[in-house]
Amino acid sequence: MLFNKITSYYKMSLSSLDDIKSEMSDLENKIKKLRQEKHKVNLISKCDIDNKKLKKIKNLSVFATYEYMNDEQDEYGHTASATLKVTYTDNKNQHLTVEYYEKQGYDTPNGRYDPTIDCDITYSNSNSIIIKEILELCEEEYEWRDFIKEITE
Repeated sequence: MLFNKITSYYKMSLSSLDDIKSEMSDLENKIKKLRQEKHKVNLISKCDIDNKKLKKIKNLSVFATYEYMNDEQDEYGHTASATLKVTYTDNKNQHLTVEYYEKQGYDTPNGRYDPTIDCDITYSNSNSIIIKEILELCEEEYEWRDFIKEITE
């Protein structure tokens, strides 16, 4: 009889654990979608894109990440990485991808006081509505870090 109670409890725990995992997965997906919507709204706001321009495009998608870490051994040292991916359709499929990486510290080529920056930017058409707006805001490589950070906040 005790064995039956234990196995019954065990089965119930597994069932509820599976339900919990499923619910967590659903919530994580919802958070991911909400985060992308937030990034989209922030991009539209930051670039001051009006409704007239938005009506000319379809399927706007924005993915952004930002990470900043201080160096524990160097008071000036840090690393920063940021990614921005924007896709949409106007008369063609358009895309903009920015991969930004920055490192500053005593062990970097520029030394403790100036960051070493690696920034790769690819895009389909610099005259496309949204891409043009974004590129006008970030003319220098170092500007991308703060721009992407603001999109993610």
